[in-house]
Amino acid sequence: MKNQYTFGRLRLLMLSVWLLSLPACQNLQQLSSLKLMKFDLDRVSNVRLAGIDVLNLKSARDLGALDLLRVTQAIARRDVPLSFNLHVAAEAPQNLPVTAKLSTMEWTLFLQNKEAVSGLLNQSISLPAGQRVDIPVEIKLNAVDFVEGNAQNLVELVKNLIGSGDNPVNLRLSARPTIQTPLGPFRFPNAIDVVSKTYGPQP
Repeated sequence: MKNQYTFGRLRLLMLSVWLLSLPACQNLQQLSSLKLMKFDLDRVSNVRLAGIDVLNLKSARDLGALDLLRVTQAIARRDVPLSFNLHVAAEAPQNLPVTAKLSTMEWTLFLQNKEAVSGLLNQSISLPAGQRVDIPVEIKLNAVDFVEGNAQNLVELVKNLIGSGDNPVNLRLSARPTIQTPLGPFRFPNAIDVVSKTYGPQP
């Protein structure tokens, strides 16, 4: 009888442990669903070449005399700063049962399949389930690392970058996001290509 009583208590204890473990399993499943988040490239904005707003330029002839001189001098120094905002669209799964926030994102930008620049986005951005959210990533690089020649060639690079030029430009962002949830942080186990897109007409 004593053995039966002890066995019954053991079964009850095992059942209690199993029931208590259910929320933990559900929590792990919820965190795991974050792997289904979608990331894609939305657009490029606020493009500046050597400190000049070139977003609406059609050719180097549209540059004023002082701006053209500034670009020409920058080319001579082989130091032509090109900066722009790369807008990444993120979408959490529709059935995500927790509130998620992007806390950090390590990233590396590839331009024309060449590594351009790396950085860390350190900004809290809410990611409601099923909604597309804009994540702007500030990019700064040296344009002469990707195009040789004169001011016109640089302007053409910018036009291709924003999608209004004649030649396609390939952009790829390799990133490792960390998502903050009420259940704790979830860091993607490996860097992933969150965006990969070619701008401009395809050959």
